[in-house]
Amino acid sequence: MTRFEETLANYVHYIQRINNEYFAEHLKNLTPPKIVVDKGRRYMKIVVEQTTGSGRSVHSFVEKETGNVFKAAGWRAPAKHVRANIYDYDSIKRGTNMHGANYMVR
Repeated sequence: MTRFEETLANYVHYIQRINNEYFAEHLKNLTPPKIVVDKGRRYMKIVVEQTTGSGRSVHSFVEKETGNVFKAAGWRAPAKHVRANIYDYDSIKRGTNMHGANYMVR
């Protein structure tokens, strides 16, 4: 396993953990969504799969070359600006949440 793959797995695990904790505390009767990775040529798409129904949404995009995390501009593409980096745990905590990458603060 490469360093990128291992760090990406840790990022996905972090997102899954914060979702699980939120559901355990606030939505006890519901099952938390599953966080999965769709591989692309340049970006890895982090996808939230709902356990009830067939809903899927993009959590964030991770650039393979740099590990930069981007907010989703839509299903197919990331937004322009970097929000975090998977190699920096503090930036992940500041730049992402259970719903996706954070909006930019001016």
